[in-house]
Order: sequence, then C-alpha cells, then structure tokens
Amino acid sequence: MDPDQQKLVFVNKDSSSTFLTRSQGGERAFILSHVQRRRRQGAASKQPWSHRTSQFAFDQETNTTSSDDKGPPPLLTSSPSNNGFNPFHCTIAAMDAANHTMLHFTFDQGAKLTFLTEAFAPSALVGRDTRMRHEQAINERLKHCVEDEALMYSTLAYGSCCQGWMAGILDRKRPPEYFIDKALQAVRERLQDTQQLKIDNRLALSIYSLAITEFWSGSPNLWTRCPERHKAMMSAPSTDASAARTHLNALSRVVGSAGGWSKFDPYVLESTILADKFLALAEFKPPVVPLTWDPISLFPGNIEGTQLTLLQHNLLTSYWSGGERYANVETNLFLKLQALTYRLLHLQDLEKSDNCIRTTTLTILLSATQYHGSQASARTLISRLRQALVEARFCSDGLDEGIRFWCLYTGAMTTEASPDKDWFLCMIHRFYLPSALDYQVEERLRDYLFLPDRQGAQLSALMDELASLS
Repeated sequence: MDPDQQKLVFVNKDSSSTFLTRSQGGERAFILSHVQRRRRQGAASKQPWSHRTSQFAFDQETNTTSSDDKGPPPLLTSSPSNNGFNPFHCTIAAMDAANHTMLHFTFDQGAKLTFLTEAFAPSALVGRDTRMRHEQAINERLKHCVEDEALMYSTLAYGSCCQGWMAGILDRKRPPEYFIDKALQAVRERLQDTQQLKIDNRLALSIYSLAITEFWSGSPNLWTRCPERHKAMMSAPSTDASAARTHLNALSRVVGSAGGWSKFDPYVLESTILADKFLALAEFKPPVVPLTWDPISLFPGNIEGTQLTLLQHNLLTSYWSGGERYANVETNLFLKLQALTYRLLHLQDLEKSDNCIRTTTLTILLSATQYHGSQASARTLISRLRQALVEARFCSDGLDEGIRFWCLYTGAMTTEASPDKDWFLCMIHRFYLPSALDYQVEERLRDYLFLPDRQGAQLSALMDELASLS
C-alpha cells in the first residue's frame, strides 16, 4: 500500500447501507481508533526540528571531536486522556472496540440490572439513567485493570461470558476460556507473591470473577440466547462446578485471613453472594460462604414467618416506586432476600412434604426476580420440584391438598414449554379441571406465597392455557 494511503482510513458505503450519514457503533469505534492511533504515532515520532544540529567554531587548540556525541534526547510520548473508547481509561493498553462494547454492556446494563433486581426492584424501573449503589466501585475496578493483570484478565473473562449468555454475543476468537487461562496464571502469581494476605479488593474481585465465569461456562441452561454454544454444551459430557467451588473456597480463605467481609467493599460481598447462591442452586447443596453477613442474625436453619412477609410488605412497593434512592436501604433489601434463599438452601434432612414447600418457595423467589439469570435458574428447579412431589406421594394423602394445589400451579406458571411443563399441566387437569376454572385461584395461592405484581401475568397466561385444554 502506498505510504500515504496508510495514513487514511477508508469507509465503504453503498445503497444497501443502513446508515449513510451516520456510522454504526462498531464502524464509529474503528474510525475513532484509527484517529487516536495516528495521533499517537505523530506524537511519538521525531519532529523535523529535532534532527537539526548546530555547529560552533572553536579555537583549533581546543576543538576536539568525540565519537560519543549523543543525539537529541527522546521526546516524551503525548497520550490523549479521558478517551471514552479506551476500556481501561489508559493509552498503553491495546485499543479494542469489541472490549469497550463488551464492558459497556456488562457493567452499564448487566451488572446494573442484576444488583437492582436482586434487591427486588421491578425490571421496568431499571433504565439507563437509574442509579445503582455500586457504580463507583465498578468504575474503580475498571480503572485499576491497567495496573493489575489479574484483575484485567478476570474482568475480561467475566465480561465476555456475561455478554455471551445474557445477550447471545460471543467472540469466537477470544471466548471466555481465552481470558480465564490468563487470569488463572496471574491470580496464582499474586497469591504466591503475597507473604501475608491483606485487604485487597482487586484480588478478591479477580477470584470472584473466575468463580462466576467458571460457573456460567458450565451451565448450559444459561446459554439459550447463544444457540451454537448451547447446542455444543448440551451434546458434550456434563461438566461439574468443582472449579467454581474451588475459587469460592479460596476467596473465603482470603477474606477470612484479611479480617472478614466487613473489611472489603460491599460490592465484593454482594457479588460473591450471588455467585455462591447460583452455584448452590445448581447443585442443590448448601452455599460455600458462611452466613456471617446475614442482617437477621439467626441460625442458618431457622426461617421466621415474618421474613417471608418481607416480600409482600409495602416497603418494597413504596421504595421502588419513589424517586429517592438510598444505598443502605437497597443493600439491606438485597441481603435480606439473599439470606432467605441461603436459609432455604441450608435446610437439610427435611420431611418430604417440607422439601416440596422449600423447593416451591425457592422457585417463586427466583422467578419473581426479573432478569434472565435468576429466571433461568428457576427453570432448573422445576424438575427438582416434580421429583419432590413424586417422592412425597402427592397423588395420595401424602401431601396436604392445599400445598399440592400451590406446588402444581407454581410449577406450571414458572416453566417454559418442556416435558416438565406438560407434566404439571397434566396433573392440574387431572386433579382440578374443569372445576378449577371457576376457582378463585389467586386467593388460594395467596394463602401460601403468591406475589401478584410478579406472578400475576404468569397466572393469567396459565389460566388461558388451561381453558384451552378443557
């Protein structure tokens, strides 16, 4: 290519282009990347005046020549700052528009939606301008990536995986596994070099990111929005979550050695709780992280009835419908909701009927949390609920009739089209149709646990489906 042409960037437009006067996001990022690269090259290259030298006349007696004459000192590179298209807010990292788009989606959309809805915010209230309590911590995380290799690669692994399962966008050349390998090596080096573990939010976030990325990468039910990867995962041998559990155990030891969760940023704790919760739900085992952060301060096996009423309390409606936002209130709502799930998962050696109640309650909590990850986790519990009902001999007198009604309707409302969905519909048809169409179904469900603002649309769709079967 002509050297002069290398200074140019060519943008092709034709009659089929969607945008003729404005560039699409990727194209615009490429143009800005080219402009910045040319600016850096120009700043780093020697200017014409730096090659000029001056000669001075000296007396012949003192005039000497030396082979050690030094050239002009190198010029300092001038780098632009505050560049929004640089994912880590620095100019020494390679420019990559795909990374910028990925991180923008992950933290401006994915993380915001997750942390707000996990504090029981309605998804309809979560918009681009909605404030989220961890925004400053996330900004600090991204800025420090440039000086912390472990944090950088673990954040890229986290972002790549999150964008894949939440939006169905996956970079084939650099899938999550590409960054996981680099992050693992960097984290191991950090742990080996650390003689005494200190309060290190960056290291904690790096280990957490590895844990949740390993869990996401091994959970086929999350990848329905990425058909190719979902198909490949379904056809491959099932993978366990031992890697994710190992990372969480390591993180617990790091935090314990540093003095406990109170020494770390709340963003680290809340992120770890979510990773631990979804891992425990997938394996249906007690969580790894001890329940020392619980705001209720009860023993793990105890669940008070007043805690369930939190979900129907006017506080939720009045707070989220108002305009004022308080980080401590949202953190409290978040921790109480997660603690309830933790307590249910900690219950062991239950009676078979009690296990049906526990599984149904978990299903409601997950399906009522309005984002893709939680609702996908709820769908995985449906087969467990079906198994629990069979073991409790729900067809006979082994299960209270009211509990059976609540469990069957909850299962049928939650799941999408599947063999489990057909089973729940068949059982409702067997026990309650056609007379059930005249029941006050919602009133009966309210006697147990039913959230009208979250489950109302699901119940309406189910009743229409049942009417078509009668």
